[in-house]
Amino acid sequence: DVAAFWKSKLEACRYGTTDLAASAVFYHTLSLLPVASETENPPDADRDAMLEIKKYIDENFRDPSLSSGKIAETFGYSPSYIATQFHKTAAIRLSAYLARLRLEYAASLIGDGCQVVGQIAHACGYTDPLYFSKVFKAQFGVSPKHMIREKAKEQTNIR
Repeated sequence: DVAAFWKSKLEACRYGTTDLAASAVFYHTLSLLPVASETENPPDADRDAMLEIKKYIDENFRDPSLSSGKIAETFGYSPSYIATQFHKTAAIRLSAYLARLRLEYAASLIGDGCQVVGQIAHACGYTDPLYFSKVFKAQFGVSPKHMIREKAKEQTNIR
């Protein structure tokens, strides 16, 4: 407790060195400060805010400018607060969730017959097709080109 700490420090001062008026003003000021538990957001409010943010991400993941900074600006929170609360609520880092959405969408585009890696990357919110290929391979174990070829073979065998 901050007030108890300062009270003990002021009481520890030698007699005559503590200004009583200053002590009174200090204690009065401390009494006006909210208690930490009063200023914290209740868990339900945090969860509800993160659900709104998740919905926003779900609707806008294809936007290449979508980032924790943009989300923070949109919702009026700091990027670190959003990152922490999103991870607590969704049990996944915000950046990992965004990447997963984008990559699952990329795989669905390939499954639907899209065959140009650059177009797939841009449709999923990636501005750099090489970076997209790197994260795609890390997620699925094969490059997007390889998956495109495999899907094309499947389509050929079905006909």
